[in-house]
Amino acid sequence: MQFWITNKIDSNTAEILIYGYIDAYDVSAGDFVKELRGLEKEYTNIQVRINSGGGNVFDGFAIYNAMKQSNAVIDTYVDGVAASMASIIAQGGRKRYISKVGQQMTHKPSAVGWGNSEDLRKNADLLDSLEKMMCSIYASTTGKSTDDCKIKFLNGKDNWFDAQQTITEGLADEIYDAEPIALPAAKSEKDIWNQFHTQRFAAKFIPSQNSNENMKQVFIPAASLAALGLSDAAEQSAIEEKIVDLVAKAAKVDAAEIAKKKAEDDLAALQVLTTDEKVTRILDDALAVKKITIELKNELAIQYKGKPDELKKIVDAMKPFESITKTIVSDVDKTELAALMAKSGDELFKEEGALERLKALSPEAYKLKYKQWAGIDAPAE
Repeated sequence: MQFWITNKIDSNTAEILIYGYIDAYDVSAGDFVKELRGLEKEYTNIQVRINSGGGNVFDGFAIYNAMKQSNAVIDTYVDGVAASMASIIAQGGRKRYISKVGQQMTHKPSAVGWGNSEDLRKNADLLDSLEKMMCSIYASTTGKSTDDCKIKFLNGKDNWFDAQQTITEGLADEIYDAEPIALPAAKSEKDIWNQFHTQRFAAKFIPSQNSNENMKQVFIPAASLAALGLSDAAEQSAIEEKIVDLVAKAAKVDAAEIAKKKAEDDLAALQVLTTDEKVTRILDDALAVKKITIELKNELAIQYKGKPDELKKIVDAMKPFESITKTIVSDVDKTELAALMAKSGDELFKEEGALERLKALSPEAYKLKYKQWAGIDAPAE
């Protein structure tokens, strides 16, 4: 799926709308470059219009490089937002424009990491390298030094700039004032967009419907023409101009909804990752001070997956094996204790002698298991 639309403005000028995330699903570098190379053969001027929350760093660099290496004269327009990697793409224009209601946002590159310590160090080194590249691009267009760009744009937080601030910081050259699209209330924009969207794809798969003389009837019936403020006798160019405006507005709405869903999914994934890390850290610390054995650690990791707060209460109540009996506990006793702790409360109460043995090995562990199972403190001696 591609979230850009190519418009032919005049015989010398075309525009590409990048409305969506920079990734394999919305705007991929491969598809964008194909589109750009095709336009270069016919048009000397290309406008790249942006409304994007950012996305994949490498795809963003590829799009930026393709624009800089193009034989066409490319200008960039921030119609809504150019955040994160999209702010790098916005720097690829010969002239960089921003809407009076536009925004740009810059921040450090980030990644979700996994693997061993060496893997994570390599990822950190890669992020540092990508940050240097981004600083270099910002420096080349803003006139600031790379050190200043790091302090101003890649300083560990999200840095938002409105239209005037982007001019002041050198992220854009000029502010433009776009006229809003006004539609009569007789029919909603959503209804017209849905109608156009459905029939646009019908026309794509049925070429015979795509002729000039039938275009008006296929794409926009008379009722919709009136809602757009056009008469039945409206010229094809006027109809297409209205449709282009509607497509642009609808794409912004779609992109916003997709961005919201992606942000919600990313947050959920981050929360899971964070809780799992907390569980691992709690268990590693408990193992290090000999509160638990490896066997018990593995059991607790499964039992308390995603529940770091509950696990911490359990572990905090434990004491190191050596201090529980104030003597050195044998490896055999440790293994037995771990096996008993791995059992459920029901299993301990049903198994003859198990509860007494747990109490003998570790009174603290016995009290903990009793309360975990019964919900009340163990009876006093």
